[in-house]
Amino acid sequence: SGDPSSQHHIRVCHGLMSATVCPECISGAIDEGTPTGTCFEVGGVDCYFAKSATDGAPSVIIVADVFGYSLPNVRIVADKYAKKGLNVYVPDILKGDHIAFNKLDVLVDPSPSFFARMGQTFWLVFGLAGVLLWFGRHKDGVTRPIIDGVIDDIKARHQDARLGVIGYCWGGRHSVLLGATDRVDCYVAAHPSGLNLKTDIHVVGRPGLFVLAEDDGAFNKAAVARAKELIPSTVDTEWKTWSGVHHGFAVRGKQTDPEVAKKREEALEASAAFLLRRLAG
Repeated sequence: SGDPSSQHHIRVCHGLMSATVCPECISGAIDEGTPTGTCFEVGGVDCYFAKSATDGAPSVIIVADVFGYSLPNVRIVADKYAKKGLNVYVPDILKGDHIAFNKLDVLVDPSPSFFARMGQTFWLVFGLAGVLLWFGRHKDGVTRPIIDGVIDDIKARHQDARLGVIGYCWGGRHSVLLGATDRVDCYVAAHPSGLNLKTDIHVVGRPGLFVLAEDDGAFNKAAVARAKELIPSTVDTEWKTWSGVHHGFAVRGKQTDPEVAKKREEALEASAAFLLRRLAG
């Protein structure tokens, strides 16, 4: 019981990556609404595409969280970015192997029934265990070639166009990793999880924006402070933090909560403004 942010997190090592898994990594709310984009294959995987009405709009890739590209939330978010002047690709990096999202409300919407709450707790415990196994199936050596294939295809479609990436939670780490390469021109990392401060941060060389929750079990204040020290001072990096929300808020925060919805929208506005500024020209 109590604030889910007070729950313990689990630390697990898989491959060369040290990942922090907190209960909020597998919780949240499913957005209401109907995505308006289209689906087709990009780089050998299925992809959701939200097209901007603006001619010559820059392109961005969204690397989704553990719930994958089919979660309505990430598609609706892509539609919102498109309305702000971005062409948005949401590829199925996980190839259908996403965490089931039929129990996303475990923590944000606990059942009033004691027995139902016991069922939710059972799901949480075994859900976290399932996430750890899931990480083992989606190591960098599996995931990165898929992302690179998507980037290659998009760049072939948009010759000489600038490209940005947005990553949420698990995907946030991959956006930071891409920010250490010449594959993208800029990145947004929204409450990233699994960042290895020893290997992932100091090599970043592209402009970036970190969208952060003040209370985040997967990327806490100490980790943020250390990351700020490690990213080279010559690299233009912005840090924006929202209070009163938790890990996952920018994509899975409960829209029926007016305060959470407001901060989700602010985070999206800040991300879109950063991307449009960095991808202009």
